[in-house]
Amino acid sequence: AWLIIAIMGTLGTIYQIHVTKAYGIAKQAGVVAGVSYLDVVFSMIVGIILGDNLPSTMVFLGIIGIIFGGLILVKNKGKK
Repeated sequence: AWLIIAIMGTLGTIYQIHVTKAYGIAKQAGVVAGVSYLDVVFSMIVGIILGDNLPSTMVFLGIIGIIFGGLILVKNKGKK
């Protein structure tokens, strides 16, 4: 169990370092933020792969909203 916790901590730290670098490199932070909302979607996919139950219809609707919101944000920020 401790090994799994150590791996999760290490991967979380690596993730945070790279997200911070992305915000520093990006000319528009809104684009990075829009893409980072996909964390919820990827977490759900990994959960399903590891044996979690399928989310409810409301969860799927929320995920669709997150995806479309991120796409709209990225599209609008890219125009400026």
